[in-house]
Amino acid sequence: SDVRAALQTGLQLLQLMMEQPSHITEIVPPDLPHFYGYVDYAACGMGGVLLPCTRWVQPMVWRMKNPADIEHETRKRNGSVSNSDGEAAAVFVQELSLEAWVGDTRGVSTHIGSDNSPTVGWNNRMASRASHKAPETFIRWQALRQRYTRRGPTDVDHIAGNTNRLGDFPSRSFEEGFPDGQDDAFLQEFS
Repeated sequence: SDVRAALQTGLQLLQLMMEQPSHITEIVPPDLPHFYGYVDYAACGMGGVLLPCTRWVQPMVWRMKNPADIEHETRKRNGSVSNSDGEAAAVFVQELSLEAWVGDTRGVSTHIGSDNSPTVGWNNRMASRASHKAPETFIRWQALRQRYTRRGPTDVDHIAGNTNRLGDFPSRSFEEGFPDGQDDAFLQEFS
């Protein structure tokens, strides 16, 4: 049941906390984040940008094309994948990208801009009231991942859609004439 799944996740977190108590950097973010970025989701794909703030690393842009069935469900009026589900996935993929990009992320905090209000609320509250399971699942995975890797807090902030160009371009690049395999052309246009 749903209650059982929630309790099992809670038990996993409690077990991790008993094995390794939280360090202050996992709970309290610094005045400025270590990294910041922007994400966006479109029916055709998702993408984002990761930039250094107080810790240097080469800036990164990423994009991922959605499988045809997910694109189809997102475009349907009452499809099983909403835009907000996709935005929650984009934040999760951005955080996974950071770990692959940086390596050791103990105590690292991030600030992510998203133009999707539900995603901002879900991530900042670490809870969802959505009737479907996707946001709740992403939040649960993010909490477990954050605890396992000893990550610092992730702050997701709302930015107006028309000012999220760094997130919009990678997510919509597949519709803009930059299909898979044309990463050089995409990067040239992005820069």
